[in-house]
Amino acid sequence: IVNSLVSVIDTATGAQTGSTLTLAGRADRPPLVSADGTRALVANNAGTAVILNTATGGQTGATFTLTGEPQDFQLLTADGSRVLITTVDGSDLTGFTTRAAVFDTASGGQIGSTVTLRGAFSGSLLRADAGRALIVSYTRSPLLGTITSRVAVLNTTTGKQTGFTQTLSGEIFGADPLRADGSRVVLTRRIWNPFTMSGAARMTVINTSTGWP
Repeated sequence: IVNSLVSVIDTATGAQTGSTLTLAGRADRPPLVSADGTRALVANNAGTAVILNTATGGQTGATFTLTGEPQDFQLLTADGSRVLITTVDGSDLTGFTTRAAVFDTASGGQIGSTVTLRGAFSGSLLRADAGRALIVSYTRSPLLGTITSRVAVLNTTTGKQTGFTQTLSGEIFGADPLRADGSRVVLTRRIWNPFTMSGAARMTVINTSTGWP
């Protein structure tokens, strides 16, 4: 039986904060820390995950189950009661799948339904004030090396996808809101042409209220 021991350390003093948490299974990946540094997500190789309060060192809410390896972890509320977690599973041989879901940290239950995208996780743009998140994945052609991106809008209040997944040629390397309310986001894409050995940049605007360009 393999267990993982998880502790929060105060880097200023070198002292441990709170008690050591025991998580059944092997924690293969380093913890994911929220943007404000107040929460950390720790998951084992069996898909069991916990959230730690970095100020107290204690577990926040219930233990919950994930499919795949966590790639991104974002707080949707200031008190950490709802979170957005993105995972990836698969391999180079079988292909990758990106999954994004909203969780209630008190119960450990999922809110809404999982947004599933073909390909590996590329990134996310969260507009917590607007209640929307943009989830991006990508696949690469093994023959040509070209990249295809997929974009989905997730309603972070209901936990459900808005509209349909958009498939775009090229790699998305920029996602910037055009409006203060987050209803329009411009995506900047890099498109590579393997025949002419040249690249081009393209811009696409996504309506996050509908999920359509």
